[in-house]
Amino acid sequence: MKLLAFDLDGTAFLPVSSVITDRLREALGRVADKGIHIVPSTGRMKNFLPETIRGLRGVRYVITANGAGVYDLLEDRKLYENLIETETAIRVQYILNELPVFVEYYSAGNAFLQKGIREQAAELYKIPPDRMRFLQKQYTLIDEYTAFLQREQLKPEKINMPFVPEQYYDAIWDRLSGMEELLLTSSIPGNIEINSASCTKGAALWNLAAQLGIDQAEVMAVGDGGNDVAMLEYAGVSVAMGNAIPEAKQAAKHITGTNEDDGLAKAIEKFLL
Repeated sequence: MKLLAFDLDGTAFLPVSSVITDRLREALGRVADKGIHIVPSTGRMKNFLPETIRGLRGVRYVITANGAGVYDLLEDRKLYENLIETETAIRVQYILNELPVFVEYYSAGNAFLQKGIREQAAELYKIPPDRMRFLQKQYTLIDEYTAFLQREQLKPEKINMPFVPEQYYDAIWDRLSGMEELLLTSSIPGNIEINSASCTKGAALWNLAAQLGIDQAEVMAVGDGGNDVAMLEYAGVSVAMGNAIPEAKQAAKHITGTNEDDGLAKAIEKFLL
């Protein structure tokens, strides 16, 4: 193996945290010592990667926003992108304007948020306490989404809804999934993540491996959510977490323990060490 790609929330991190265990940190260090590329692959944007990940020895390349942006952290440059067209994003926002849902936009590794909505996250948008940690990021605040998209001709990496109330979830999913320009995934229960139709972690991982001269058979991937399925289908060695959704388990060749039981560390020890 020459490259290890792994998801963060639900895979590397302990539940409801951005914390990794000592066992996982040690295993990743040993992987780095072997010269294997360690590639976090996440739905988060680049600037929401915690120091627990950025500070790991051997982490240079990251796949972010479900594959919309691949970055070289050492040289601070983007290696690959797959963006939502501006007019498509505007059409999405028109639909979302009809319902009280919390929306944020990712672009160039940053997050953009409409002024005032974070303060209403719990009361108006019903964001539960365990999801509030996803709102503790450095936002660029804007006045109004549609005007901002039009003025900047922004092509988002991702349009993210960290939590959608149950009464709106199916309606939003059905309306947006009918747009052929989009791909909808969910990495944790109750969220909706919107990317370009051709944007997946799998496509981004393929592109990065090609740039590094690494064959598909030399890639290992580990994940748990719907946004990990394409990555698991691509990798030569694919492992789903014990807490993974059924689709991720079906896509993977192997199953490991849960993120509460050092499942990622166990998979690394078994297949790489």
